[in-house]
Amino acid sequence: MTPAATPPPREPQGSAFFALWYRTRWPAAILALGLMFGLFFSGWKKIAGFSSSVDALGDATAGKQEPRMFDPRADIWFSGDDAGLRTLREVEQKFVAQDIVFAAMEVPDDPHGVFGVESLERIARVTEKIKKIPYVRNVRSLTSNPWIRWGEVAPDEKGLIVSDLFDQAPGTYPEDERLYRMVVTLGARRAAALLGRDKVASLLGPQANFDDFLGEPRLLRSVVSEDGRTTAIQVQILRPKVDDARLTQEFGPGPSAGKGAAPAILTSVTQSHVLDQIDEILRAEEGVRWHLAGIPVLERYFPIVSKRDMPYIGLLVLAVAVILFVLFRRILCVVVPLLVMIASILGMNGTIWLAGDLLTNLTAVAPNVLIAVGIGNAVHLITSYFALRPRFGDKRALLMEVLRINWVPALLTSTTTCIGFFSLVTSAVAPMGSFGYTLGVGTFYSFILAMTVVPAFLSLLPVQAVPGAKLAAEAQATVLDVPHTWISRLIELAISWRRTIVLVTLALCVLSGVGLWRMRLSTDMRTMFPKDDPVRSDLEWIADKLGGAGDLELLFKGPPPSETSGQSEQRGARILELELKALAESQTLGPSADERAELAALRKEEERVQRGRIATSAEFLSQVDRLQARIEEEAAKPGSILAKLTSFESGLSVLRKMHQVQNENRLAFYRVPAERDIPESARKSTLLRDEILGPGGDVIIPAQTVSSMVSQYYLQFESGAQPSESLSTLITQDRSSFRISARLDQAPTDVLLGAFDRIREIAKNEFPALQGTPTAVARGEALATMDMSGRLYLYMHMFEHFVGTLISSLSTSLLTISLLFALVFRSLRLGVVSMIPNILPVVLPFGVIGLIGFPLDGPVVLVASIVLGVCVDDTTHILWKYQTARRGGHSIDEALRRAFETAGVAVSSTTVILVLGFAMLTFSRLRPNIVIGYMSALMLTLAWVCEFVLMPAVIRFFDKETV
Repeated sequence: MTPAATPPPREPQGSAFFALWYRTRWPAAILALGLMFGLFFSGWKKIAGFSSSVDALGDATAGKQEPRMFDPRADIWFSGDDAGLRTLREVEQKFVAQDIVFAAMEVPDDPHGVFGVESLERIARVTEKIKKIPYVRNVRSLTSNPWIRWGEVAPDEKGLIVSDLFDQAPGTYPEDERLYRMVVTLGARRAAALLGRDKVASLLGPQANFDDFLGEPRLLRSVVSEDGRTTAIQVQILRPKVDDARLTQEFGPGPSAGKGAAPAILTSVTQSHVLDQIDEILRAEEGVRWHLAGIPVLERYFPIVSKRDMPYIGLLVLAVAVILFVLFRRILCVVVPLLVMIASILGMNGTIWLAGDLLTNLTAVAPNVLIAVGIGNAVHLITSYFALRPRFGDKRALLMEVLRINWVPALLTSTTTCIGFFSLVTSAVAPMGSFGYTLGVGTFYSFILAMTVVPAFLSLLPVQAVPGAKLAAEAQATVLDVPHTWISRLIELAISWRRTIVLVTLALCVLSGVGLWRMRLSTDMRTMFPKDDPVRSDLEWIADKLGGAGDLELLFKGPPPSETSGQSEQRGARILELELKALAESQTLGPSADERAELAALRKEEERVQRGRIATSAEFLSQVDRLQARIEEEAAKPGSILAKLTSFESGLSVLRKMHQVQNENRLAFYRVPAERDIPESARKSTLLRDEILGPGGDVIIPAQTVSSMVSQYYLQFESGAQPSESLSTLITQDRSSFRISARLDQAPTDVLLGAFDRIREIAKNEFPALQGTPTAVARGEALATMDMSGRLYLYMHMFEHFVGTLISSLSTSLLTISLLFALVFRSLRLGVVSMIPNILPVVLPFGVIGLIGFPLDGPVVLVASIVLGVCVDDTTHILWKYQTARRGGHSIDEALRRAFETAGVAVSSTTVILVLGFAMLTFSRLRPNIVIGYMSALMLTLAWVCEFVLMPAVIRFFDKETV
C-alpha cells in the first residue's frame, strides 16, 4: 500500500505579497543600506562645507578645523517673541554687554591677603597677559579697575580723581600706600580684621571715621572677598561681529538654519579658544591654584564631557552585542540587529544634516533613544524565526511566515512611535520639534531596515532538517502553537490573581496621583556634573568665596528719544538766550511777552525731555536706588528667596561713590544725588556781567539741577576711567536706558524662578512707576519700563519650556495612540485598557519622586518618552497576537497564554538588552546621561513587570468572552 503523500506546507495569507518580499530580499536590503549610507555621507559632506564656511568667518578658529555640527544658540529654545530673549538681545546691542569669565585664587597665608606684593604682582602679570588675547574686551582686577578718590588734580588744586587702583607696578609702592589701597577697597572695618585697628587708624589718620570707609562697591564680593584673601580677575569676552554681507558671501542670500547658527557657532568657538589661552596663562603661574567659572566655561565644558562620554556609548553597543549573543548564540544574530541600528542612526543624522539642521543637546541623544525604540522589530523577527524554524523544512515558507506574523505589529509599533515623536514637531520650542522629527525619521528608517535587512540575512542560516512524517504533522503549525513555558505559568498566575492585581494597581495609581500633585519641576546647572568634577568644584568655590557667576539683567527704558541731539542743543541755547534777557537789568533788553511765553514752553519741553533721560533723572534715580536697596535688604535676610543674588553692578554704584567722595567721603553722602544737595543759591540761573564790557558781556550761569550734577559725575568718571570701563556698559549714550546687572549663585530652577518673580512683585507693588507699560511711559504716566533677562535667566526658563512641552506632547501621544489601538483592534475598551500598563511604569516612579520630595528635572522627563515608546511597542506585539488568537476561536485565557508565549521571549529579550545597555550610561561624567541611564533601566524593568503581570490581569478583568 502506497504511503500517503506529505501535504505541502500551508501558504500564508497574502502569499503572493510575501513571496515577492522573499524574492526581492537582497536587492531591497542592499538598496535600503545603500540609501542609509548615502544619506549619511551626503549629510557629512554638507556639514564639512558648512564647517569650512563657519571657519572662514573668523580668525580665532585657525588651526582648529573641526566639524561644526552642533547648534549652540540659546535663542532657538524660545519663540521669536520671547520677552527675555528680546531683552537680552537689546542689552547686548545697547550696552556692548558680553559674557564674563572669573579666574579666582586664594592667598590664605600672607598677612596682607591678596594685597601682598607677590599676589598683586601675580595679578598684574596675569591681567596684562589676558588683555592681549584677541576678543578680550576688558579685564577687571585689583590692579586694573577704576578707583574714585579725592586728590590733587593740579598744583594746589584738589578734586575728584578716577584712575586705576594700582596704576604702576605694585612692587613700586611703599607699604603704607599699598595697604591704604587695601583699606579703601575692603573698607576700614574689614581691613582691620587683617591689619589690626591701630594700623588702619594710622593709615587713615587719627580723625578718620571707620564707617565712612565702606570699601569699593564695584570690587567687593566680585573682584575681592570681604576677608581680603580671595580675588578674581573678571574677563569680558567679545562676540565676533559678522556682517550680513559676509554671511551672504559664505551661505548665500536666502535664510537657512546654518546661516542663522553660524554666528553663534563662531562665538562658541571663539570663546572656547579664548578660554584655552586663559587656561594656558593660568597654568604658567606656579604655586597657586586658580579656579575658573562663568557661563562660557560651562558652555565650553558640555561638549568636552560629551566627547569623553562617547566611549560609554560604545560600551552600550558592546553590551547590546553581548546580550544578543547570549540570547541567540550566533554572530549573525548579533551583527544584523546592530547593522540595522547603526544604519538607521547614520541615515537619521544624514537626513537632518541634508535638511540644513544641526544637532542640539536633545538631538545629540537621539541615537540612544533610537536604539531603545528601534531594535525591537529586529529582535522580534529573529525570535520568531528561531521559534518557527523547527516546524518548517523550507526556508522560503519559514521566512514568509516570519514576515506574515510580524509585519503588521511591526508596522503598528513603528507608526505609534512615529506619532509620538512627530507630535513634538508642533512645539514652540524648536529643538523639541527637531528632536521629534529626527527620531520620527529614525524610527521609520529602522522599520524599513528591519523588514528588509533582517530577512535577507536570516535566509543565510540553514533550516534544520525535519523528518517527513513530523513535517506533515506540523506543516499547518504557526508560531501560536508553542509548548507551555515559564511564561505561561506567569500568565496563569496573573489571571488567577487578576482582582488583587487590579486593586493594587488602582491603589498605586492613587498614590502616584498624590505624588504627581506634589511633584515640583526643577533643575540645577551645578548638578549637571558630579560633585568631584573640577568645573563644578570651581563654580561652587567661587560662589562661596565671591558670589555667584550667573547673571541677571534688569533693563529700564524711558520714552524713546523724540529729537536729535542737534535739536536738543538748539533748544538749550535758546533757553539760555531767553534767560539772559530775563535777567537783564535794562528793560530794553528784557524779553517780550511772546519771548516769556516761548521760554516757559521751552522749559516745560526741556523738563519733559530730561525726565525721559532716566539715567540722569532725579525722580528715576531716586526710585531705582530705593528699588535696588530694597532687593539687597531682602536678599540679606536669612532664608530669603533672593539670597542667591550676591551683588549688583549699575551706574548707581558710580554715582554713590562719586557723591560720597565729593562730600568729604562722609558716609551720609553714599547715595545718589538729591535735590537737597543743590545749594539754594545755585538753584536759579545767575547773571555775570563784565564791568568793562557792560551788558554786551553778560554771561549766564545756568541753574544747577540733580540732572546736571549727575551728568557731571558721569563725565568726570569717564574722563578718568579706561575706555573699556566706561559707563556705556551701564547706561546708553542718550541716557534713555539704564541697566542693572546682578550676579547670581547657581540654584535649582524653582528657587531662581521664584527670585525673579519676587523682584517683579517688589517692583510692581512698591515702585509701580518703574514698571510701566510703553504706552504709560510715553504719556508720562510712568517713569520707565522694566524688563528682565540674562543668560542664566534664559536657561531657567528654557527648562520650564522644555518640560512643559514634553509633558504636553506625552499626553497628546497617549490619547492618539489609545484611539489608534481602538481602531486597529476594533475595541475602544481594549484600546483604553491597554494603555494602563504603558502609563504606570512612567507615572509610578514620578509619583514616588513627588512623594519623596525630590525635584523632577529635564532628563527624567525625557526618559518618560523613551519608556513610553518601548512600552507601546511591546503592547502592540502582545495585543496583535492576542487578537489573532481570539479571532482563531480561543478563549481569553488561552489567547493571553498564546500571545505571551509567542511574543514574550522577544519582549523579554529587548528589555534585557535595553536595561543593561542603558545601565552603561551610569558611568558617564554628565549627570543627564547618568539620569537617563538609571531611570531608563528602572522604568524599563517596571515596564516588563507591568506587561507580564498587569496587562494579562487587566485584559482578563475587563475583556468579556463572546458567546
